[in-house]
Amino acid sequence: MILATLLNVFLLLSFPHASAVKDQPSPPIVQSPGDTIPTVAFCEMANHPELYFDKPVRLTAVFGQATEGQYLSDAGCKLSYDDQIGVGYVAGDTAQQALRDKSIDLIHSREYGNRASVTVVGILRNASRRDFASSRYRFDIVTFESVSHITVPYQGELQAGRTYVAAVNGDGRGGLSLANPVRMLRITRFASNGRA
Repeated sequence: MILATLLNVFLLLSFPHASAVKDQPSPPIVQSPGDTIPTVAFCEMANHPELYFDKPVRLTAVFGQATEGQYLSDAGCKLSYDDQIGVGYVAGDTAQQALRDKSIDLIHSREYGNRASVTVVGILRNASRRDFASSRYRFDIVTFESVSHITVPYQGELQAGRTYVAAVNGDGRGGLSLANPVRMLRITRFASNGRA
């Protein structure tokens, strides 16, 4: 628990908000009235990036903060380390940057634990950020449309920073209990001689 807290503090100090990450210069997204930004499945974009370079798209993915940078991913298409899609940001006006920073601060909060399901509008670039974060491509985020918890099925153990979905049993009088009860883990502390 202490190690996880220290790691979160390190990440928050290292990446306190979006302005800590360089905005990437890029052409503005200009749309005529009636034009819509296409919604693309993240895995479709990841599997056929050449179809989406330098075009505005909307997608939903997992936004993750790693020690070396921010990335987009999806459990439906695991990307190798070399094919990761890093995150950059399109410079905007002060109001746009404030909204973006608010979304990133939420993701970095203890409640979200540096991971969230996001719907974003942005532009895929055939380039990395060219800094210590390693990725094959860069998705320059223009705006966050939504930020939500990643929910995982509850299977008896809890981990900090995760939101769970679980089945519950009702007793007919309004009482609820988890269908799969919480398991308590036994922690064994070892003395310096290796014995419990």
